[in-house]
Amino acid sequence: MIFNKQIFDKMFFIFCSGTLGGVVFLGITSSFSLMLYENGFKLKQISLIMLATLAYSWKFLLSPYVKKIIQNYSIKKFAILLQILILILFSTLGIFSYYKNIAWAFINVLCLATITATHDIICSYVKLNNFEKKEFGLVGAVSNTGFRIGILLSTGILLYLASKLGWKYSYLYCLLPVIVCSMISVFYLKIKAVNKEEKEYKSPIKNLIQSIIVFYQKYPILIILIIVFSFKVSDSSINATKVMLLAHLNIDKVTIANICQIPGVFALIGGGFLAGIATYKYNISNCLKYSLILQLLVCMLFYYISISDSNLLKMTIVLNIASLIFGFSNVMYRAFVDNISNGDINVNTSLGSIGPLFRTLITSASLVLLEHTGWSMFYMLCGLATVPGILLCYQSRYQKKLSI
Repeated sequence: MIFNKQIFDKMFFIFCSGTLGGVVFLGITSSFSLMLYENGFKLKQISLIMLATLAYSWKFLLSPYVKKIIQNYSIKKFAILLQILILILFSTLGIFSYYKNIAWAFINVLCLATITATHDIICSYVKLNNFEKKEFGLVGAVSNTGFRIGILLSTGILLYLASKLGWKYSYLYCLLPVIVCSMISVFYLKIKAVNKEEKEYKSPIKNLIQSIIVFYQKYPILIILIIVFSFKVSDSSINATKVMLLAHLNIDKVTIANICQIPGVFALIGGGFLAGIATYKYNISNCLKYSLILQLLVCMLFYYISISDSNLLKMTIVLNIASLIFGFSNVMYRAFVDNISNGDINVNTSLGSIGPLFRTLITSASLVLLEHTGWSMFYMLCGLATVPGILLCYQSRYQKKLSI
């Protein structure tokens, strides 16, 4: 059984890291945007500040430097330093409720996103070097659970504190308990010793380039891109449009929250654990194709909603089935990336950057496509876009190439 005393400390660290990531991500996006809007920032200014969150997308450029630091110095001390910096920068977000300096707000968010991405790399390093491949799904489920709890804290507790105490100190009080737990998890963390041979390289960027070249010489990049696209197309397009679809069907905001947003978080967590169990017990190639088939099913369910009446019970069932499947697929996708990375943190972060890039592009394209097709045709096309990935996962020769 994967959960035992030897790896509980690592699971606890990964859970706390996921929670920390969730609090910060939503804290610097939706909650921070609301605070800026309430305090007189213009929408154009807010959108410019949000561009700083692109720091998450260049995480792969940071990975070789992080790898060199944690191989030459203490990984625990580095993690603690990053957590202290995150606490300081996150807490100071509240000062922008009084000051309207867009440059300082942008720099703060940029630094905070970069440091949080660096902490995520440490979490990935611990995962890749201390767990077996078949355990990656369960590790991803634990991280996913922490991340969703972090989202609840940032969208629930943070806003509650802001309404009672004002914005100035709400960020500090929201994150402080999470940081304390994260520091405790670092204190108890026990990881494998670093291989001394890995310290021999001199140039981090040269090491990154060499890792990527070796990977792409071994694996078919086009096939990987098609599979990643098939994973992201339904997730990104449906999540970008589902609230608008409900509004189009004359469902009010409170009802949307009650039937979709709040229970959806728990469905995402449940789906993540189902994926973790599946990847632990079964071959990941089978899990991949079934995951994509389930995403095709979600698209067809939304197609059904778009052409039927506004029955709340039916919508509640469909929406939470969709959240369960997306929770399953998100963890499955992460396990797929971790598996083909073969323990190389540089490759892992490079592949991990493709998903967010596709998500951003697909989300933007979805709104344009929706305007030209209408709701029912839009969801039909989203379903068809998952088919290439499904077909590839059924081809045994591609499974051998991907070593899955």
